[in-house]
This record gives sequence, structure tokens and C-alpha cells, in this order.
Amino acid sequence: MIHMEGDLQNKNNYPQKYFLEGEACKYFGLKFRTYRRWIDGGETIPGRLKVKGSNYYVIEPVAFHKYLINHKLEEGKYDGPKKTAINKRTVNETKTNRLHQEGIGSASHY
Repeated sequence: MIHMEGDLQNKNNYPQKYFLEGEACKYFGLKFRTYRRWIDGGETIPGRLKVKGSNYYVIEPVAFHKYLINHKLEEGKYDGPKKTAINKRTVNETKTNRLHQEGIGSASHY
């Protein structure tokens, strides 16, 4: 069976065969600054290819995605909303001064 470039592209579910570095970061939800920090720190990024005769690189998405999954992603935890302590004195003062009612209170910003 003969595969055309478009067939392989659709098989991997990536919109293009190569991404510019910034495009790859955006596509995979990665901050470009984080990506640059990895490179500046000496990490070898699979799928990062230098374009001959230029000063830029492209990213091959299949290899880059595997790298992200295997080496960089951590399972996130959701801790729920953070609880903040409310100062009871402030609440009581607000109630006694009737500042909690709409339209009552000083408007210093006018």
C-alpha cells in the first residue's frame, strides 16, 4: 500500500509535518520560555532539526510529543479551591457600619 504524505499526516493527527519552534510550543501548550530554558540548559530535544543554510530550527511533532509525554509531563492534582480565613472583626464592623448594603458607604474613587 502506498502512503502519501497527507495520509501520514492525518494518521498522526498533527496539522503539519514540521512546526517552527514557537508554533510547536503553542500547539503542545508549552511556554516558549520553558522550552528555551531546556535548550539553554543543554537538553537534547528529540525532533528538533536545524534547517540548513538558516539560523532556525523546526520541530518534528511525533518525536517531540513522545519526548514530552515520556520525560516532561507530570500528572496534575487538583487540590480544590483555596480556603481563606475571614477576619470576623472586619465582617462585624462591615455589618454594624452598614457598608455591606448596596449603595451605602463612601465612594472615595469618584
